Amino acid sequence: MSYLKINTMPVVQLELDKCAKAIEALIGTPVYIRVYSASRTVNNGSKHVLKDIVCDVFGVSEKQIFYKTRKTAIKEARQVYCYLCRELLHLSLVEIASDINQDHTTVISSQRRIQSLIDISHHITDKIDSCTKEYLTIINSNHANKTNN
Repeated sequence: MSYLKINTMPVVQLELDKCAKAIEALIGTPVYIRVYSASRTVNNGSKHVLKDIVCDVFGVSEKQIFYKTRKTAIKEARQVYCYLCRELLHLSLVEIASDINQDHTTVISSQRRIQSLIDISHHITDKIDSCTKEYLTIINSNHANKTNN
C-alpha cells in the first residue's frame, strides 16, 4: 500500500482519484492519495457537513456522537469524526475536543486508534474513504456554485 500526501485544495481530489487508479495499474499495488487543504480557514458549516456525513455513514445520530459511550458504532463514528476533522479541516485538538464535548486527550486517542485501524481494517478504511469522498463532493459543488454566482 502506498500513501501520498499533497498539500492542495480539496477541489483536486476527484482528479487525483483518477491518477491513483492509473498509478495503481502501473505499479500493481493499491495507491491512496490524501489531499490536505493549504488553508486552515474552516467555518462551522464545514464541520456540520462533515459531522452529518460521518453520522450518516455510521448510522448514528448527531446527538449520539457526543455520548460518552463505548458502543462500537458510536465510538467509531466519534473517532472517525475526530480523525477527519484533523485530516480534512486541519482543526486543532482543542477545537475538535470542544466540538464533541471531550478532552483533547480523547482526540489524540481517537487519532491514534483510527490511524492504527487504517492499516488493518478495510471496514474502517472504506468508511473513511466514503466520508471523505462525500465531503469533498459537497465542498466541491459548493465551491463551484460560489464561483458561478
